[in-house]
Amino acid sequence: MLIETCPVCGSDLNDICYPTYPPKYAKQCFSCGWASEAVQQDIIRRPYKREVTVSSELSEYFCIPCNLCNKYFNKDGSCPSEIDICNSESHWALLLERIANEKNQC
Repeated sequence: MLIETCPVCGSDLNDICYPTYPPKYAKQCFSCGWASEAVQQDIIRRPYKREVTVSSELSEYFCIPCNLCNKYFNKDGSCPSEIDICNSESHWALLLERIANEKNQC
């Protein structure tokens, strides 16, 4: 851990964030009152991209019923014990993994 000290009195400096938009940052000594000049960091804007997977698409948008469990999981149609919710993203991820494994074995 690095703690910067005041160039005037040697006390610990405190990080200050001024509540402006965009925020400005500075260092300040609470012992002697020395303060650095406030600096504003560059703003970079980019669109948020959600990671889209096949399993999330099947679960969230298509609401495909769980009718493949007989073939790839348990023969009685029940989901495996590690799946909390039938037709959830984790359910589809596991199902797609087993389908891919079966195709690789052929």
